[in-house]
Amino acid sequence: MPPFVYAAEVPRSSHYRCWLDGVEHTVIDSLKGQIVRAAGEPKVEVEIESLEPIDSLVVRPLQRGIKAAMTGKRIRFTLDRHDNISIEINDHLDAPLFIFWDPPVETPENDGKTIIFKAGQIHEVGKMILGSGDRVFLEGGAVVRAWLLIENAVDVRVWGPGVLDQSKRDFRENTIYVRKSREVLLEDVLLLDTFSWSLHLSFSEDVRINRVRIIGWRPNCDGIDVLSSSHVAIRDCFFRNADDCVAIKSGKWDMDETGVMEDITVERCVFWNDLPGNAMEIGFELDNRLVQSVHFRDCDIIHVLLGAAFSIHNGGTARIEDVSFEDIRIEDLRDEFADLCVGLSIYSLDCPKEFFRLNPDRLPVPSERQDSSSPDNQMQWMLPLNQEERTLYAVGRGSVDKVRFHRIAFAGAPIPIVLKGYDDKHTVSNVAFTEISCAGKPLKEWPVDMLRMSHTRAVRFEGKTISPD
Repeated sequence: MPPFVYAAEVPRSSHYRCWLDGVEHTVIDSLKGQIVRAAGEPKVEVEIESLEPIDSLVVRPLQRGIKAAMTGKRIRFTLDRHDNISIEINDHLDAPLFIFWDPPVETPENDGKTIIFKAGQIHEVGKMILGSGDRVFLEGGAVVRAWLLIENAVDVRVWGPGVLDQSKRDFRENTIYVRKSREVLLEDVLLLDTFSWSLHLSFSEDVRINRVRIIGWRPNCDGIDVLSSSHVAIRDCFFRNADDCVAIKSGKWDMDETGVMEDITVERCVFWNDLPGNAMEIGFELDNRLVQSVHFRDCDIIHVLLGAAFSIHNGGTARIEDVSFEDIRIEDLRDEFADLCVGLSIYSLDCPKEFFRLNPDRLPVPSERQDSSSPDNQMQWMLPLNQEERTLYAVGRGSVDKVRFHRIAFAGAPIPIVLKGYDDKHTVSNVAFTEISCAGKPLKEWPVDMLRMSHTRAVRFEGKTISPD
């Protein structure tokens, strides 16, 4: 297929040029990544020209085993499959080259029902409200400056390899907000320079998200937040976010204390988490009755600059159970391997008002209340100062149960694992680690000095029970 055609006003990269099968493709400029979007047959020859000398090169995910040849300022390699690739030159993490290589997507016929944004144009739209049966297609090369609300709707589809561009927006708003809707399909779209949560699901079900790419560098620009929603599948996506990449939450502003949230699957995705946040997060807001059957599998975490690869931060009343992280490859992780905690947080509904996250006049958590067992989150947890307070806040606490880590390969050496319940009734329990490796070597146990545990039950590493002592 020919390259996507972009309007002349779309910023081009000053770092790279890129050819696919000998044909030059546009490299879009963004603050946290240079981006090539293209489509064709699975196998493609890639050639890149760097506009600065190349001293070092990494092509991620490393698991792909891509061997690049370098000649002067040129790089050549073969992609054997449709994929999400990060090319990092001279360890310049503010200007990687992302190649999003996809199967071709045909533009639908103009049936009068589907909104089609054409290639080669910048479409200034603003807020779009979509209802039942609505269809929106973005051609490759179309740049659409819009944010979408799908509310109280059934059978909605937004797809195509175009760009939902938020770079000119100076106020917080979800790029796509799916609220109280079902049978929603989102695929192929690039969400660029998001501001606030990028893709937000709330009280929805039967949502499929395929091959969506999200680049966000502004505060609180989570990738995908799944709030009080069930039967959600997220597949083949790419995230670079300055907060959580995928976050599972329940309750918060819309309360459903009797509700059950279940069946969330995230697979074959690539995660890059900047500052702050975590790659795969459940929490902090967890105020439904039960969150269960949440599964991350066959994913690559290429960077977590501050935070955990895997985290469950239960700051609410919910029971969290049946969670798995399976067949995950981790490359650059600097803070915590896993962080599973139950406690009172600044996001908790029973948090004292002066520290509550939604209070615009809130105060920082005093040092004596901070929890140093989880350094990247110590300003977000609030320790009770005495037994009276611990008893008072216990009624608002939940639990974490039945969590599995299986076939996790970390390229580095062991780093902290935090497993911390609130008290003996609100615990972190039945946590199993199996087939864990670090730096290519299988581990029979995690180093004791890298474990921080309290109020836990039945924690096992390769079948051996680990006690808080």
